[in-house]
Amino acid sequence: MLELFLLVFIFSSVWIVWLRPIYHTLRNNPIKEWYEYWVILGVLSFLEVFVIEGFAREIPYNFIRTMSLFVLSERAVAVLRPKSEKKKEESESIDDMACDSLPEQIMHIENLNGKTKPRVIEKLLSNAEPSPFQLEKTAIWTTIPTSIRGLTAYKLSVMISGNQIPDDRIETYKDSKIPQVLIEMLASPDPGDFENSLLLIAYLTEKSKKLQKVFFELKIFEILKIIVMQKPGNAAACSLSIYRKIFKQRDQAREEFMRSNMSLEVIKMLRSTEKMVAIEACQCANDLVVREDNVLNKHLLKILANQGLYDALQEALANHGSDNKVKLQLKYVEALINSL
Repeated sequence: MLELFLLVFIFSSVWIVWLRPIYHTLRNNPIKEWYEYWVILGVLSFLEVFVIEGFAREIPYNFIRTMSLFVLSERAVAVLRPKSEKKKEESESIDDMACDSLPEQIMHIENLNGKTKPRVIEKLLSNAEPSPFQLEKTAIWTTIPTSIRGLTAYKLSVMISGNQIPDDRIETYKDSKIPQVLIEMLASPDPGDFENSLLLIAYLTEKSKKLQKVFFELKIFEILKIIVMQKPGNAAACSLSIYRKIFKQRDQAREEFMRSNMSLEVIKMLRSTEKMVAIEACQCANDLVVREDNVLNKHLLKILANQGLYDALQEALANHGSDNKVKLQLKYVEALINSL
């Protein structure tokens, strides 16, 4: 019984530390346990250094030696191959391809990812031609895009919302024509282009303070004012979101917002029966009077209160107070007014 146990133990040990690597190598499977390499290397070194005269010409001896060399060489190639392939893929990146013709742009849209270069995105966002891809529906409130630029804006919005584009990559957009192209898309009569570009601007300004500055310098407030006044609903709410992200960081933008009497539109939107619109209006009012450093601007709060903010809050509470999260936001702004 003891002899059988020793035999099983020896066979299992040989299989685990020597024969299994050979088995995996022949099946082209990776070896995760690095000690297996050292065992094989040790066996090979022993056979090379301590040559046993009686067994030097025996078939088992040469088989072990040959298979050890084979396993080590094959595993070395397997370890080195991914690095060389990765370098090759990087050198032959699709971003290095031209993006002028329709087939090239289709290929770029299919491979749009967090590493796509700004120059490629610029060209895709500049193309108003019909898209060959037909979406059945969107995962967000925007209209289904039918053009190449609308589809590009939609895909970028989805990727940013899913954190698939690194923040440092988004920062590089400020030095490109992407902000200018998106501003131009806001004038498009195509709702898919307009809404998806507006949503993309909202995500970009949420992620990057430098892009907030770029859009502010491109006079986006003038465009947003028109959208808020002429396109009620989700588009107006999204515009308020962009507004507040920009003016929360800079007093100059906040002053321009107040000079344009947009605060009256905020109060009007607070009375909306659409929850998303009312929530965004409430958040906008909050960010108007509370700076990023949490300092309360009582002067602006008094102006909003005189314009009817308190009554609008009561109406919003009546419409959406059943949602505890919304109720908490509305009650917070109400408490600010009561503190005057």
